[in-house]
Amino acid sequence: MRKALLIVLLLISGHSFSQLYFARLTYFEFYVEINRDSAHVEIFRYNRYYFTGKKSDEFLTRQNNKGDTLFAGEKNKIIKTKGLYYLLYYANNQKKQSKVELMLCRSDNRENLRKQDYAFIMEQQLMRLEDSLSGPVISIKTNALEAINDLNTSQYSYHEFKRVTARVSDSLILKITELKDPVAGYFYAALDSLKLLDTNRVYNLLSTAKYNFFYGKYLLEKVAKEKPELLVLYVDKEPANKKAVLQAVKYHKHIYEIIKNVKATPAKTKGKKEIIKQKRINAMDNALAGGLYISIILAELALLTLLIVAISR
Repeated sequence: MRKALLIVLLLISGHSFSQLYFARLTYFEFYVEINRDSAHVEIFRYNRYYFTGKKSDEFLTRQNNKGDTLFAGEKNKIIKTKGLYYLLYYANNQKKQSKVELMLCRSDNRENLRKQDYAFIMEQQLMRLEDSLSGPVISIKTNALEAINDLNTSQYSYHEFKRVTARVSDSLILKITELKDPVAGYFYAALDSLKLLDTNRVYNLLSTAKYNFFYGKYLLEKVAKEKPELLVLYVDKEPANKKAVLQAVKYHKHIYEIIKNVKATPAKTKGKKEIIKQKRINAMDNALAGGLYISIILAELALLTLLIVAISR
């Protein structure tokens, strides 16, 4: 009877075998849970300042009679060489797999990282929704990042966190929808077929857009990409909102792409020069701001030095 019970226990323990491995590289954390017939790979990515989402979540199947390959999937592979486990994975959309050595995991942080990943996904959805609906940057500010991250505490399990986060996101979506600008839909519809629009229609869009709205910025980017010559000709016309257009170019997050496309046009006009000039003005403003910041720091250090000298006397 004891032997039979022992055999059953051994079978159960063997069937439920599971071992967690871990590896860390710059900006990456790897978790690999190995079972008898499968393995689960989760790769989390972050940069210098914040979490940037899960880059891989894949279940691998056992590979019998495949040399040193133990488990494999579409994107990841686990091999064993000289008693050591290695994960082969694709990094940063590379065509060749990279390799990292796996070690036994002593502290499982997957639950917290999964929460961060779900929060990151919801934040990205809210940002895209905010952008697609447009609206003034100030008025439509949702503080989605702060609202969702406030929930990322140990009091919630991963599944509870998803449920609560989804509820918060729904309320933020309602707020964004209430603040949306109905004119934005008209602009996005027109921009979807920009190549088919005649010159006067493009001029009308450029003259009526509000450049503190997302759709206004998108309009500049789109026209500069598909019809840069019309952007140059529009500025040449000395329109009433010329100053607003040039300022929007100067502070546009894609200013380098806009200037590159404008430079490629054959025109040699004042309008073209004024648009290109915004890149230099932007660089000068950034340099001035940086210099001012350094000056403030140096002034504070000088005051601190004088204070220390005064105290030490």
